[in-house]
Amino acid sequence: MAAVRTGVKLNTDATFATLGLKALRAARAAFKSLGRQGQFLLAHEVVETREHELRLAYPDLVGIGFGFKSKRVESGRATRLIRTPCVVFEVKRKRQFTRAVGMGRKLPAFLYAYVGEAGSRRLCALPTDVKESAAYGKPAPHGDELDSDLPFGIVVRGLKPGVDGVGGTIACAVTRPSDPGRLYALSCRHVLGRSLEDDPDVASGCRVNVASMSGPFIGRTEKIRGTLLSTPAPSFDAQLLRVSDKDALRMALVGLRFDPNDPVLSGPEKAPNGFWVATPRSDANNRRLRIWITLIDWPKLRSMPYKFRSGELAIAHTMVMHGEARDERLKPGDSGSPAVLVKAGGMLIGMYLGGDGFHAYFIPGWQLLFPGNYGLNAGEAWRVADI
Repeated sequence: MAAVRTGVKLNTDATFATLGLKALRAARAAFKSLGRQGQFLLAHEVVETREHELRLAYPDLVGIGFGFKSKRVESGRATRLIRTPCVVFEVKRKRQFTRAVGMGRKLPAFLYAYVGEAGSRRLCALPTDVKESAAYGKPAPHGDELDSDLPFGIVVRGLKPGVDGVGGTIACAVTRPSDPGRLYALSCRHVLGRSLEDDPDVASGCRVNVASMSGPFIGRTEKIRGTLLSTPAPSFDAQLLRVSDKDALRMALVGLRFDPNDPVLSGPEKAPNGFWVATPRSDANNRRLRIWITLIDWPKLRSMPYKFRSGELAIAHTMVMHGEARDERLKPGDSGSPAVLVKAGGMLIGMYLGGDGFHAYFIPGWQLLFPGNYGLNAGEAWRVADI
C-alpha cells in the first residue's frame, strides 16, 4: 500500500452540510477500501499529527488515541468491540460530548482525511468513538515491592545490605551493534531501576537474580534507561541490564522462543486482535502462566499514577497498548512480562507496564527496541535475541 498522506478537517455540522450525503458515502467507502492495515495506518497518523489541533478544538477532552470502535449491548451496560479502526476520544462524561451544547460542542462522528499519492488522492471518512475515562480502569505500575517467589521472574536487589528485592519479569534478550558480543535483557525501569522503592532511583549496578534474592545471578542493571517525568512530559518506563550468565537468563525466559524472521511488532497496523502475556507466575502444572489479552485501543499520553516514596506523580507514555484480560488477572510482579503472539513466543508484541488486573497496558514492541527512547543513537538497530 502507498504511504498514507492526510489532510484532516474537523466535521462539524456545517462540514456535513457542505460535504453532502453522497460525498460522505463515497468517503466512507474509500475508508473501507483501505483494509484493516491501511485503516490503522490512517488512524495512527491522524492521532500523531492532529492531536494538538483536536485538543484545541475540544479542550475538555481527557485523552485521544486510536483503536477499535465499541458498541453498547442493548441488554445492559456491557459493550462489545466492532473491529473497525477509529480515532478514540476519551472524556469524563460521554453525554457531555454526544449531545450538542452550543456551536461545535458535539464531537464529530468522522474525521476527513485525504489518502494516496498526488493525482490519485481520495477523501476518506475516518470513524471516531467516544469512551469515558471509566473504560480505562485505574491502572498502576505492577512491579512487586516485596521479595516474592516468582518462579519465572526476577528480583532486583538494592545496593544497600538488607534491602528487600523488587520483583518483575524479563521481556526479552537484546543485542546492540555498538556493543557486539554483549547480551542485554530488557524490563521496566520501575523494576530494574527500583524506582518506586529507591527514590531517587538507583540508575545502575543493582544485582538481578532469577526467582528470588538467592536465585541464579543474571547480571547488573545498566544506566541505559528511559525517562520518568511528571505529565505532560512523555516518559518511557524501560531499562536494560547487562547479562553475565546466559543460562540464568534462559531460566527467566523459559518456554519462550522469538521468531528470527519476524521477532517484534513493527507498527500498530500489524497488531493482532489479541495476544498472550507470559507472566512470571506458574500455572497448576508448574508451567509459565500465560494470560490472554484482548486488544482494545492505543491511548496517547495517557497518565498512570506512580507512587514514589517522595510522593505520587502522574506518568504518561508516548503511546501504550490497552487491552483487557480474559480469564486470569495480571498482578504486582508481572511488570516487564512479554506480550507475545503465541503461547510459545513468536513475535514480541510489547511489554506489560501496569494495570488494575483487568485493564492492562503495554509499551509497543517497536518502541522497546528504538534506542532513541533511551537517549542513545537512534540510528542503531537493536534486535531481539533468541537465546
